[in-house]
Amino acid sequence: MKKITKAIIPVAGLGTRFLPATKAQPKEMLPIVDKPAVQYLVEEAVASGITDIIFVTGREKRTIIRQKYPKGDGDALLTAAHLMENESVAVLFGDDLILGKTPALKQLVTAYEKYGKSVVALAEVPQEVVSSKGIVKAEHIDGNVYKIKEIIEKPVLKEAPSNLAVVGKYIITPDILVALKKVKIKEGEELRLAHALDAVARKGDVYGVKLEGEWLDCGSKLGFLKATVRFGLEHPEVRKEFKEFLKALN
Repeated sequence: MKKITKAIIPVAGLGTRFLPATKAQPKEMLPIVDKPAVQYLVEEAVASGITDIIFVTGREKRTIIRQKYPKGDGDALLTAAHLMENESVAVLFGDDLILGKTPALKQLVTAYEKYGKSVVALAEVPQEVVSSKGIVKAEHIDGNVYKIKEIIEKPVLKEAPSNLAVVGKYIITPDILVALKKVKIKEGEELRLAHALDAVARKGDVYGVKLEGEWLDCGSKLGFLKATVRFGLEHPEVRKEFKEFLKALN
């Protein structure tokens, strides 16, 4: 089995939740403590054995691969499909950072090397946010590994099959791209990676890994602030004084 050496990082979003800041700079370049948010993903990828990183950016940004219009994360992946060369690749979305000892992507790579199938990152979430996440129906296999049966986007709480939510980190095999090309969407809808993953999962070919570490969702202002605080508390230069400052606020 060929090792995972390529990662795709889609950064074509408009960052409207962070206006007016994103008028001046792309959302993925907003700093968390002293590094742009996207740098955390790059460092995670490199620490997981990745040697080639493909950025899919918007038409307003300087880029190598351009997504003409933001039509969804699935469309972003199809834009970069010619660079995948029929290989399995990692996909990392900018809103999702994991604070922990073992890089999140490395945990997925380990599962991929064992099972040889697409792998989705998972995290347990409290009931009050289940209806705002992609939730999986899954069978526990071993340790923190699950076999995904179905992916349900934003389910009604009483109909949710679990509290395991999809985190924006994946290993995708070439059959996911084949499935993406077959997805039928309505006018105005976005093509989502979740559509293809769900289709392939129903055939029994997608695994999930419940990540070790703390999931920080930076997709909202509050989430971004929480991530800044958590990474600030781990930063060797400022953590002591920063912790004292936070204590003083109480």
